[in-house]
Amino acid sequence: MINPKGTTAANVSVNSNVLVKITFANRNLSRWAGISCFGTGSFIKDKEKILQGWEKLGDIMQTDYSKIAEKFCINPDRSPFFRVKIDSMTGRCSAKPSESFDFKMFE
Repeated sequence: MINPKGTTAANVSVNSNVLVKITFANRNLSRWAGISCFGTGSFIKDKEKILQGWEKLGDIMQTDYSKIAEKFCINPDRSPFFRVKIDSMTGRCSAKPSESFDFKMFE
């Protein structure tokens, strides 16, 4: 979710190329993994997809967002839902060469 009136939205309107970075780390930061996703960003303006987005968020947050969803369906240009079509990915982690990396440590 991105503020459609914010700086990021203004930047994307000029250049839709985006980088999304995701980092997993344990509590003391001794083990970590980072993924960089390069792609094209756009705001979701389709009313059905906006409803689906709020429903999925409601499931995760255990909250009913149906009234908020309806508000954004009336004016989809104000919807904060942002999508990135990933074209390529790279990554790094704290593991040494030939050392295995167990992502279950982050659960």
